[in-house]
Amino acid sequence: MNELPEFPEFKPLELGDEPVIKAFFEKEEPYSDFNFVSMWSWNTDKQIEVSTLHGNLVVKFIDYTSFKPFYSYIGPGPVAETAATLLEHAEAIGIEENLKLVPKRIAETLATDDVFLVEEHRKQFDYVYSFADLAEFKGKKFHNKRRLANKFVEKYGEVEIVEKDAKKEENQVLIFELLTTWNENNNGEKAEDLLQIQKSIIRLFECVEENDSPVVLHTLFIEGKLAAFSLDEPMHDGHVLSHFCKTDFNYTGITEYFNKKLSEKLLNENLHYWNWEQDVDDEALRRMKEGYRPAFYQKKYKVTKKK
Repeated sequence: MNELPEFPEFKPLELGDEPVIKAFFEKEEPYSDFNFVSMWSWNTDKQIEVSTLHGNLVVKFIDYTSFKPFYSYIGPGPVAETAATLLEHAEAIGIEENLKLVPKRIAETLATDDVFLVEEHRKQFDYVYSFADLAEFKGKKFHNKRRLANKFVEKYGEVEIVEKDAKKEENQVLIFELLTTWNENNNGEKAEDLLQIQKSIIRLFECVEENDSPVVLHTLFIEGKLAAFSLDEPMHDGHVLSHFCKTDFNYTGITEYFNKKLSEKLLNENLHYWNWEQDVDDEALRRMKEGYRPAFYQKKYKVTKKK
């Protein structure tokens, strides 16, 4: 097991860090950002660094939209002392003088201290859905989703969700083929997103193959062709993190059907909540995620020092 340096020293994130880093996360509420596979997958430029301070895990993230570095932290150690030290250091070295992705428990403690300004960071809220809700698509709020799922069944019948081995190269190849189809369905307008997703999924497979990370691949085939896949990771407290999910929407209603049937399957495995990560202020992404009626948001906060 790798050892993490003491702040202000940092080390680049490595695959061997997973056990020690996961130990911090499993004692907190499940967040998409504080998940090793997610951190590793999206760290395609290899800029994320980790450290420890007062018994807390400190992460130097790169902002998803501005691409600037910032600090965040999680763990059982002193809250205010850690925040003050990180903000002072950020100012001294000239990076963003705020902490972001701050978990609710830590934010609520800091909000009682006159030194800190604590604000909800809406674009970083995780969307969390109830498997029970999505498995039924019940009521007026799910009318359109239910209609599309039923339309899929009318044309293609009840298609089984099949669990596949994410380590097998043949299954990985099928995923990349479907990603190409997804980009074509968007008239090639997702080429930049496609490249980033491809790089990130390659890194996810590194976690699965080298660390045996518990990512599960669910698939849906139509006439022998992969038409939908989802790469998900069970977390603690009945939560599941959706890392990647894509469908071939040449098949009308496939997305709604796939989400419904996968929710039924995971609910039967005694899992309860599905985290679809944040929307990073992307309006189209926000509309899509709001359309599935989240059960709640996993709120994250931005913290600065009061002037």
